Amino acid sequence: MALSGSSGSTEQPDGETFVFRAVKIGVVVALYWFISITMVFLNNYLLDNHELDAPLFVTFFQCLVTVALCWAMQLLSALCPGLIDFPSVRFDLKTSREVLQILH
Repeated sequence: MALSGSSGSTEQPDGETFVFRAVKIGVVVALYWFISITMVFLNNYLLDNHELDAPLFVTFFQCLVTVALCWAMQLLSALCPGLIDFPSVRFDLKTSREVLQILH
């Protein structure tokens, strides 16, 4: 049976069973959903608050935190390669110019 992992064909080359991979994917999707919905409600609260008139600062701070978290995850993946798998974060000036369309 494919879900119970009793068949040898459900074993992945890296030793993970189908159930383990399915649970891992489910946890990642649930975490992504939770964070996305939380950010929507947080942005709604912050940007509808008339006492806080700083939408550009809120956006900048969210982007800054995202970059810091990506660099932290990259560092953790370099320190613990078997535990965390995260792509490298690199800055490319050519790509930045193409995205921003400021300097041609």
